[in-house]
Amino acid sequence: MFHYTTYSLAALVPAGVFMGGGLASAADMVLAVVIPLHFHIGLRSVILDYVKPDSVQRTALIASTAFAALATVGFITFNVRDVGMIEGTKMLWRAPKKDAKAEE
Repeated sequence: MFHYTTYSLAALVPAGVFMGGGLASAADMVLAVVIPLHFHIGLRSVILDYVKPDSVQRTALIASTAFAALATVGFITFNVRDVGMIEGTKMLWRAPKKDAKAEE
């Protein structure tokens, strides 16, 4: 499953840069689920392999699951209430607009 999320991210992230309209919104929602899922699966593997004793391992797994759930809710909220993940990322790379009043 971890590799499938990697493949989907490798396809969706670059494609999202060139998408517009409804396709970008659909890609935003898919990314809002796939990114935290990818993080959760990968971190779960690390916790199961390296965190000992079992009581600490259980606490770490619960914390990882809670963080992934909160990240998913946060990403979906950003997609619904703001510009979305793809457009938000594009805005990071655009030059800021010059204000006409600031130049005077």
